[in-house]
Amino acid sequence: MSSILTFELLIDEYGELLIEKLKDFAGPGETVDLTHWFTCWAFDSVVLTGDTFSQRFGFLDNGEDIGGICESLRQRMPYAAFACVYPELHPTLFKIVNWLAGTATGKVDYTIAYTTERIAERMEEEKPDKKDMLAQFIAGQRSDPTTFTDWDVLIRAFGNIVAGADTTWITLTAIIYYLRKNRRCLDKLRREIDELANTGSISNPVSFYESQRMPYCQVVIKEGQRMYPGTELPLFRVVPRGGAMISGTYFPEGAVVGINNWVAHCNKDVFGPDPDAFRPERWLEGDTTAMSRYYIPFGVGPRACQGLNVALMEISKFVPQLVRHLDFDMLSEWKTTSRWLMFQSNLNVKVRFRV
Repeated sequence: MSSILTFELLIDEYGELLIEKLKDFAGPGETVDLTHWFTCWAFDSVVLTGDTFSQRFGFLDNGEDIGGICESLRQRMPYAAFACVYPELHPTLFKIVNWLAGTATGKVDYTIAYTTERIAERMEEEKPDKKDMLAQFIAGQRSDPTTFTDWDVLIRAFGNIVAGADTTWITLTAIIYYLRKNRRCLDKLRREIDELANTGSISNPVSFYESQRMPYCQVVIKEGQRMYPGTELPLFRVVPRGGAMISGTYFPEGAVVGINNWVAHCNKDVFGPDPDAFRPERWLEGDTTAMSRYYIPFGVGPRACQGLNVALMEISKFVPQLVRHLDFDMLSEWKTTSRWLMFQSNLNVKVRFRV
């Protein structure tokens, strides 16, 4: 996490830009789709350019999906899920899917080309001065090019786009949605934020370190991720040599096992009799050790989400900023679509500026 904190100023810049964009809608009382603007924020600041390349791609500036990149990646998700379950069919089907995808494939190729160009530009710099993820990837390649190759640099930079942005904006959307649907929780969180702000205990914007000293904010974030984990397919694992006994059932070595995050997060024996309720206080009482073992929004172990620390820092910093400065009147229920990730859309709101 310490290396991720070097990006904190970049993250502040994009968070402030999104709040300014949303404030512009508060005066005229326009209807705003939060899922759209949270997507723009995530792709600009979380991975696509902000943390990875130290420059904006323009989603927030233009208020649009530049080149249709976000939608093209979403269109690829059903195939990605299928290929993970039936990997033996991937080599053949991938060619067919690419041919059928047409322009969507071009948009993904455009993203890869953009990533490749940024890497080439940075590789030519003798003394690079930027402190972003790409700088760390290139430093790793230069220190041990046989182990960490040019291909590794490309895959990790592009992987930030595929793996990081969607899960982050989905999580942020879920947290704001559940807060707005549960006014008691929103008011309690706002009191915590306002009290800390009035005593000068938090800055503007809130630092990651300060966010970790906001106990109710942290359990709100945790409860939002429990209620709405970004992925909705099991993150499978292979049983190791010797087999394994899982919940009283023996699985031989080589068996593929997994559990759906949504199912794990609704276990009444672990989370209490009300797992379908948004109740952040559950994390301040009861057996939090057992709950933490079953809490897997990003997966666990060495194959957990590679953008875990970035996402946690983004969310920890930005949730209190949104609650502190803005309020939202919901005009419609969101729509959800299962495409490996559980995407939301059409969360239409009126924005009100607080302070």
